Amino acid sequence: ADVDMQDAITWDTVFHCLVTFSIHNPEEALAIMDAILNGEETKKWYRQKFNISEKYFNEKSVKEMQNYLLKLENIDGYTPITLAAKLGAHSILGCLLHLEGVYKHTSFRFGMCTSSMYDMAEIDPAVGALIRPGKPCILDLLIFNTDDDDLPSLSMQPIKGLMREKWKSFKKLHIIWGIIHCFI
Repeated sequence: ADVDMQDAITWDTVFHCLVTFSIHNPEEALAIMDAILNGEETKKWYRQKFNISEKYFNEKSVKEMQNYLLKLENIDGYTPITLAAKLGAHSILGCLLHLEGVYKHTSFRFGMCTSSMYDMAEIDPAVGALIRPGKPCILDLLIFNTDDDDLPSLSMQPIKGLMREKWKSFKKLHIIWGIIHCFI
C-alpha cells in the first residue's frame, strides 16, 4: 500500500492512526512509526513515487520523505503532531517534536553543546495564523484541551520555552488588565 494513502472518510493516514493507537500502547506505536519512517520499503516507495534515483537518494531525501508524510492533514486539518496534542498523546508528541529534519533542525554541535531551531508553524498560534490560517496549533490544543493528564506535554521543550517567552513578553499587559478589572 502507499504510505501516504488516506482514509476516504476522515483522510487519516497511517500516522494519524498510530497517534490514536499510542494512547493505549505508546511503546508499540512509536516502534511502528519508527519502522515506517526509517524503513527500506518506505524509502523505496518514496523513490518510486517521486521518481528519485537510488544514486541521489541520501539523508536529506529521507528527511524530505518524513516531512512529506508527517505534514499530511486529515479532513479536520490535523497533522499527526497536532492530533497528538489534541488527544493528549504526549509520548508520540515528544517524539515527533524532536524528529530531526521535520520539526527540529540542529544548527550546530560542538562537544556537548547543541543549538537547535524548531519549526513553529504548527506549534505557535501566532506563527501558525500567518502560515496555516484556520488550522489548529499545538499550543492552543494543549492549553484549551488540558486535563491533568496533559501537563507532561506542557513541560516538554520547545513548548515550555515558548510559554516562558510569551509570558515574559505579555505579562505587563496582563498585569495592567488585571488592575483595570479590579477597579471596574
